[in-house]
Amino acid sequence: YSNASWTLPSTASFMTSLQSSVMGGLPRGTNRVPDEAVTMAEHVHRAGYQTAVFTGNPNAGTLSNLQRGVDLFREDWADFSYFGRNNHKEASTNLHEGFWTWREAYPSQPFWAHFQTTDTHGDFPTVPPFAGRFVSSGERDDYLAWRERLNAAGGSWMYSPAFDSTEISRTAFYTIHQGMYDEAMAHNDYELGPLVDRLEAEGQWENTLLIIGGDHSTEAAIGDMLAVYDSLPPRWGRPMFRPTISHVPLMFVWPGRIPGGQRFNQPVSMIDVLPTLLDLVGEPLLVHGMKN
Repeated sequence: YSNASWTLPSTASFMTSLQSSVMGGLPRGTNRVPDEAVTMAEHVHRAGYQTAVFTGNPNAGTLSNLQRGVDLFREDWADFSYFGRNNHKEASTNLHEGFWTWREAYPSQPFWAHFQTTDTHGDFPTVPPFAGRFVSSGERDDYLAWRERLNAAGGSWMYSPAFDSTEISRTAFYTIHQGMYDEAMAHNDYELGPLVDRLEAEGQWENTLLIIGGDHSTEAAIGDMLAVYDSLPPRWGRPMFRPTISHVPLMFVWPGRIPGGQRFNQPVSMIDVLPTLLDLVGEPLLVHGMKN
Protein backbone atom coordinates (compact mmCIF):
# COMPACT_ATOMS: atom_id res chain seq x y z
CA TYR A 1 0.00 0.00 0.00
CA SER A 2 1.15 3.51 -0.78
CA ASN A 3 1.56 6.03 2.01
CA ALA A 4 -0.39 8.84 0.36
CA SER A 5 -2.99 9.34 -2.35
CA TRP A 6 -0.84 11.43 -4.70
CA THR A 7 2.70 11.50 -6.03
CA LEU A 8 4.58 14.08 -4.00
CA PRO A 9 4.04 12.85 -0.42
CA SER A 10 3.96 9.19 -1.46
CA THR A 11 7.27 9.32 -3.34
CA ALA A 12 8.84 11.34 -0.54
CA SER A 13 7.72 8.65 1.90
CA PHE A 14 9.17 5.63 0.10
CA MET A 15 12.33 7.57 -0.78
CA THR A 16 12.98 8.39 2.89
CA SER A 17 11.10 5.64 4.79
CA LEU A 18 9.37 8.41 6.72
CA GLN A 19 5.68 9.24 6.87
CA SER A 20 4.92 12.62 5.32
CA SER A 21 3.53 13.76 8.67
CA VAL A 22 7.03 13.33 10.17
CA MET A 23 8.39 15.60 7.43
CA GLY A 24 5.87 18.34 8.14
CA GLY A 25 2.99 17.05 6.02
CA LEU A 26 4.45 18.39 2.74
CA PRO A 27 1.55 20.81 2.21
CA ARG A 28 0.98 22.29 -1.22
CA GLY A 29 2.92 25.50 -1.56
CA THR A 30 6.00 24.15 0.22
CA ASN A 31 6.25 20.63 -1.21
CA ARG A 32 9.80 20.06 -0.02
CA VAL A 33 11.33 17.07 1.74
CA PRO A 34 13.35 18.58 4.62
CA ASP A 35 17.12 18.58 4.17
CA GLU A 36 17.33 16.63 7.44
CA ALA A 37 15.55 13.63 5.87
CA VAL A 38 17.99 11.16 4.31
CA THR A 39 16.87 10.01 0.87
CA MET A 40 17.36 6.63 -0.77
CA ALA A 41 19.79 8.20 -3.24
CA GLU A 42 21.85 9.64 -0.38
CA HIS A 43 22.00 6.27 1.36
CA VAL A 44 23.28 4.38 -1.67
CA HIS A 45 25.54 7.21 -2.83
CA ARG A 46 27.34 7.14 0.51
CA ALA A 47 27.72 3.37 0.07
CA GLY A 48 29.68 3.93 -3.15
CA TYR A 49 26.98 3.57 -5.81
CA GLN A 50 26.64 5.75 -8.89
CA THR A 51 23.15 7.23 -8.67
CA ALA A 52 20.66 8.44 -11.26
CA VAL A 53 17.00 9.44 -11.31
CA PHE A 54 14.85 9.50 -14.44
CA THR A 55 11.42 11.01 -13.87
CA GLY A 56 8.63 12.36 -16.02
CA ASN A 57 7.00 13.97 -12.99
CA PRO A 58 8.55 16.94 -11.15
CA ASN A 59 6.53 15.97 -8.06
CA ALA A 60 8.99 13.07 -7.82
CA GLY A 61 11.97 15.34 -8.33
CA THR A 62 12.96 18.93 -7.75
CA LEU A 63 9.52 19.99 -6.49
CA SER A 64 10.07 17.50 -3.66
CA ASN A 65 13.80 18.19 -3.05
CA LEU A 66 14.61 14.60 -4.04
CA GLN A 67 17.56 15.47 -6.28
CA ARG A 68 19.99 15.23 -3.36
CA GLY A 69 22.65 12.51 -3.58
CA VAL A 70 21.98 12.00 -7.31
CA ASP A 71 24.89 12.03 -9.76
CA LEU A 72 22.63 12.30 -12.81
CA PHE A 73 19.18 13.80 -12.42
CA ARG A 74 16.91 13.79 -15.48
CA GLU A 75 13.54 15.44 -15.02
CA ASP A 76 11.54 15.38 -18.24
CA TRP A 77 9.01 18.12 -17.76
CA ALA A 78 8.52 17.90 -21.52
CA ASP A 79 6.94 14.48 -20.95
CA PHE A 80 4.50 15.77 -18.34
CA SER A 81 1.61 17.47 -20.11
CA TYR A 82 -0.06 18.55 -16.86
CA PHE A 83 2.65 21.22 -16.83
CA GLY A 84 1.76 22.42 -20.32
CA ARG A 85 4.24 20.36 -22.31
CA ASN A 86 4.09 17.38 -24.67
CA ASN A 87 2.54 13.93 -24.51
CA HIS A 88 3.94 11.99 -21.54
CA LYS A 89 2.50 8.65 -22.61
CA GLU A 90 5.92 7.57 -23.86
CA ALA A 91 7.72 8.54 -20.65
CA SER A 92 8.98 5.01 -19.95
CA THR A 93 10.47 4.73 -23.46
CA ASN A 94 12.23 8.09 -23.20
CA LEU A 95 13.47 7.59 -19.65
CA HIS A 96 14.86 4.13 -20.42
CA GLU A 97 16.73 5.61 -23.40
CA GLY A 98 18.18 8.21 -21.06
CA PHE A 99 19.28 5.45 -18.70
CA TRP A 100 21.24 3.63 -21.40
CA THR A 101 22.86 6.87 -22.55
CA TRP A 102 24.04 7.35 -18.96
CA ARG A 103 25.32 3.78 -18.67
CA GLU A 104 27.27 4.10 -21.93
CA ALA A 105 28.89 7.32 -20.71
CA TYR A 106 29.55 6.06 -17.15
CA PRO A 107 29.76 2.26 -17.29
CA SER A 108 31.44 1.66 -13.91
CA GLN A 109 29.76 -0.40 -11.17
CA PRO A 110 27.84 -0.48 -8.92
CA PHE A 111 24.91 1.76 -9.82
CA TRP A 112 21.45 2.63 -8.52
CA ALA A 113 18.77 4.08 -10.78
CA HIS A 114 15.21 5.17 -10.10
CA PHE A 115 12.55 5.56 -12.81
CA GLN A 116 9.27 7.37 -12.19
CA THR A 117 7.20 7.15 -15.36
CA THR A 118 3.92 8.86 -16.21
CA ASP A 119 2.58 6.51 -18.90
CA THR A 120 -0.60 5.79 -16.94
CA HIS A 121 -1.62 9.35 -16.10
CA GLY A 122 -5.15 10.09 -17.12
CA ASP A 123 -5.12 12.25 -20.24
CA PHE A 124 -5.65 9.63 -22.90
CA PRO A 125 -5.32 8.16 -25.52
CA THR A 126 -2.07 6.25 -25.21
CA VAL A 127 0.51 5.58 -27.91
CA PRO A 128 0.38 2.96 -30.68
CA PRO A 129 0.46 0.00 -30.97
CA PHE A 130 -1.30 -0.13 -27.59
CA ALA A 131 -3.96 2.43 -28.48
CA GLY A 132 -6.87 0.35 -29.75
CA ARG A 133 -5.99 -2.80 -27.84
CA PHE A 134 -8.98 -2.52 -25.47
CA VAL A 135 -10.90 0.45 -26.93
CA SER A 136 -11.99 0.89 -30.53
CA SER A 137 -11.25 4.08 -32.45
CA GLY A 138 -14.96 4.91 -32.40
CA GLU A 139 -15.16 4.51 -28.64
CA ARG A 140 -12.06 6.65 -28.22
CA ASP A 141 -13.56 9.39 -30.39
CA ASP A 142 -16.78 9.25 -28.37
CA TYR A 143 -14.82 9.53 -25.12
CA LEU A 144 -12.82 12.55 -26.28
CA ALA A 145 -15.95 14.29 -27.57
CA TRP A 146 -17.80 13.54 -24.33
CA ARG A 147 -14.90 14.79 -22.26
CA GLU A 148 -14.85 18.07 -24.17
CA ARG A 149 -18.60 18.54 -23.62
CA LEU A 150 -18.35 17.62 -19.94
CA ASN A 151 -15.45 19.98 -19.31
CA ALA A 152 -17.37 22.79 -20.97
CA ALA A 153 -20.36 22.02 -18.73
CA GLY A 154 -18.45 21.85 -15.46
CA GLY A 155 -16.00 18.93 -15.53
CA SER A 156 -15.71 15.20 -16.17
CA TRP A 157 -14.97 14.11 -12.58
CA MET A 158 -17.04 11.12 -11.48
CA TYR A 159 -19.51 13.11 -9.39
CA SER A 160 -19.74 16.14 -11.69
CA PRO A 161 -23.32 17.36 -12.31
CA ALA A 162 -22.24 17.88 -15.92
CA PHE A 163 -23.11 14.22 -16.58
CA ASP A 164 -26.72 14.97 -15.74
CA SER A 165 -26.92 18.26 -17.65
CA THR A 166 -25.35 16.74 -20.79
CA GLU A 167 -27.11 13.37 -20.37
CA ILE A 168 -23.80 11.59 -20.98
CA SER A 169 -23.69 8.17 -19.32
CA ARG A 170 -21.17 7.92 -16.52
CA THR A 171 -21.07 4.16 -17.07
CA ALA A 172 -20.21 4.46 -20.76
CA PHE A 173 -17.68 7.25 -20.17
CA TYR A 174 -15.79 5.53 -17.37
CA THR A 175 -15.89 2.10 -18.99
CA ILE A 176 -13.98 3.55 -21.97
CA HIS A 177 -11.76 5.46 -19.53
CA GLN A 178 -10.86 2.18 -17.83
CA GLY A 179 -10.05 0.56 -21.17
CA MET A 180 -7.70 3.37 -22.18
CA TYR A 181 -6.04 3.24 -18.76
CA ASP A 182 -5.43 -0.48 -19.35
CA GLU A 183 -3.87 0.36 -22.72
CA ALA A 184 -1.50 2.84 -21.07
CA MET A 185 -0.63 0.28 -18.40
CA ALA A 186 0.06 -2.34 -21.09
CA HIS A 187 2.54 0.03 -22.71
CA ASN A 188 4.23 0.74 -19.37
CA ASP A 189 4.47 -3.00 -18.63
CA TYR A 190 5.79 -3.77 -22.11
CA GLU A 191 8.67 -1.31 -21.75
CA LEU A 192 10.06 -3.38 -18.86
CA GLY A 193 10.78 -6.19 -21.34
CA PRO A 194 13.35 -4.35 -23.50
CA LEU A 195 14.96 -2.96 -20.34
CA VAL A 196 15.47 -6.45 -18.90
CA ASP A 197 16.50 -7.86 -22.30
CA ARG A 198 19.28 -5.32 -22.64
CA LEU A 199 20.46 -5.84 -19.06
CA GLU A 200 20.76 -9.52 -19.95
CA ALA A 201 22.59 -8.75 -23.20
CA GLU A 202 24.98 -6.44 -21.35
CA GLY A 203 25.69 -9.20 -18.79
CA GLN A 204 24.27 -7.13 -15.94
CA TRP A 205 20.97 -8.87 -15.24
CA GLU A 206 22.34 -11.49 -12.83
CA ASN A 207 23.72 -8.70 -10.66
CA THR A 208 20.61 -6.51 -10.82
CA LEU A 209 17.99 -6.12 -8.12
CA LEU A 210 14.86 -4.85 -9.86
CA ILE A 211 12.09 -3.34 -7.72
CA ILE A 212 8.77 -2.48 -9.34
CA GLY A 213 6.23 -0.45 -7.36
CA GLY A 214 3.83 2.45 -7.54
CA ASP A 215 3.39 5.74 -5.73
CA HIS A 216 -0.41 5.45 -5.79
CA SER A 217 -3.17 3.80 -7.78
CA THR A 218 -5.99 5.42 -9.72
CA GLU A 219 -9.67 6.24 -9.65
CA ALA A 220 -9.88 4.60 -13.06
CA ALA A 221 -10.79 1.40 -11.23
CA ILE A 222 -14.07 3.07 -10.31
CA GLY A 223 -15.02 2.54 -13.94
CA ASP A 224 -15.27 -1.17 -13.18
CA MET A 225 -17.72 -0.40 -10.37
CA LEU A 226 -19.87 1.65 -12.71
CA ALA A 227 -19.75 -0.98 -15.44
CA VAL A 228 -20.83 -3.69 -13.01
CA TYR A 229 -23.32 -1.84 -10.82
CA ASP A 230 -24.37 1.06 -13.08
CA SER A 231 -24.46 3.33 -10.03
CA LEU A 232 -22.13 5.74 -8.28
CA PRO A 233 -20.04 4.39 -5.40
CA PRO A 234 -20.13 6.31 -2.10
CA ARG A 235 -18.46 9.70 -2.35
CA TRP A 236 -15.50 9.05 -0.11
CA GLY A 237 -13.28 11.77 -1.54
CA ARG A 238 -9.60 10.82 -1.47
CA PRO A 239 -8.77 9.26 1.91
CA MET A 240 -5.39 7.55 2.05
CA PHE A 241 -6.67 4.01 2.53
CA ARG A 242 -9.25 3.91 -0.25
CA PRO A 243 -8.15 0.73 -2.04
CA THR A 244 -8.59 2.15 -5.54
CA ILE A 245 -6.06 4.83 -4.59
CA SER A 246 -3.61 3.14 -2.21
CA HIS A 247 -3.40 -0.48 -3.42
CA VAL A 248 -0.29 -0.71 -5.62
CA PRO A 249 1.92 -3.44 -7.07
CA LEU A 250 5.27 -4.26 -5.47
CA MET A 251 7.72 -6.79 -6.93
CA PHE A 252 11.32 -7.65 -6.06
CA VAL A 253 13.28 -9.52 -8.73
CA TRP A 254 16.90 -10.61 -8.23
CA PRO A 255 18.05 -13.58 -10.34
CA GLY A 256 19.87 -16.16 -8.27
CA ARG A 257 19.34 -14.25 -5.02
CA ILE A 258 15.54 -14.14 -4.52
CA PRO A 259 13.65 -17.32 -5.49
CA GLY A 260 10.99 -16.60 -8.09
CA GLY A 261 7.30 -17.41 -7.86
CA GLN A 262 6.78 -16.24 -4.30
CA ARG A 263 3.68 -14.27 -3.40
CA PHE A 264 2.85 -12.71 -0.07
CA ASN A 265 -0.67 -11.80 1.00
CA GLN A 266 0.21 -9.85 4.12
CA PRO A 267 -0.31 -6.07 3.89
CA VAL A 268 2.96 -4.34 2.96
CA SER A 269 3.75 -0.63 3.02
CA MET A 270 5.84 1.21 0.45
CA ILE A 271 7.52 2.93 3.39
CA ASP A 272 9.45 -0.33 3.97
CA VAL A 273 11.08 -0.41 0.50
CA LEU A 274 14.14 1.61 1.54
CA PRO A 275 15.18 -0.46 4.60
CA THR A 276 14.42 -3.67 2.68
CA LEU A 277 16.62 -2.55 -0.21
CA LEU A 278 19.51 -1.66 2.10
CA ASP A 279 19.16 -4.96 3.95
CA LEU A 280 19.23 -6.96 0.70
CA VAL A 281 22.40 -5.30 -0.58
CA GLY A 282 24.10 -5.53 2.81
CA GLU A 283 24.21 -1.83 3.62
CA PRO A 284 23.46 -0.79 7.22
CA LEU A 285 21.04 1.99 8.06
CA LEU A 286 23.89 4.23 9.14
CA VAL A 287 21.94 7.46 8.86
CA HIS A 288 18.39 6.16 8.60
CA GLY A 289 15.58 8.61 9.18
CA MET A 290 16.19 12.23 10.10
CA LYS A 291 19.68 13.71 10.39
CA ASN A 292 20.60 15.23 13.74
